[in-house]
Amino acid sequence: TMLTTLVSEIEFADSGYAYMVNKTGHFIAHPNFDMVLNQYNPLEEAKKDAGLQPLAAIVERMIQGERGYGEYLWIDNTQKFMGFAPVPNTTWSIAITAPRVEVLAPLQSLKTGVLIATLFFLLIGIGVAMYLGFLLAKPIKASAILTQDISQGDLTIDISEEFLNRQDEIGM
Repeated sequence: TMLTTLVSEIEFADSGYAYMVNKTGHFIAHPNFDMVLNQYNPLEEAKKDAGLQPLAAIVERMIQGERGYGEYLWIDNTQKFMGFAPVPNTTWSIAITAPRVEVLAPLQSLKTGVLIATLFFLLIGIGVAMYLGFLLAKPIKASAILTQDISQGDLTIDISEEFLNRQDEIGM
């Protein structure tokens, strides 16, 4: 039918598609035209197959004229996401559905990018912390060595100008 042809042209993700249901929950447009010819109804099918209960609940919301989204297990055991809305001036509702893995695929690459960026900045942070630690520890170590020599009675130690002219706790 013309309606099925129009709905079949709607695509989402790699294998997502659109379909329409009427006020009783029957498919009136679907890319698989057999679903339309056989008057597939998720509400009736859910009575035979409990796995279709989530889909039936969504179709029930569609029949009520709601807008929304949901997740369900399709008859081919594919976990799917679906968004739906009523068709204005009709008793129909249209849904666009796609496999969960396809919808969430961009999040995997985002997660990888965030992980790489986190590791990069963590390594930079560790490097900066080590450098600052070295800068702070070097004069303290030198001062400790000089202090130890002086404490053993060696007052002939030559303290470099670098340490004598410091304007901090290390300056002698």
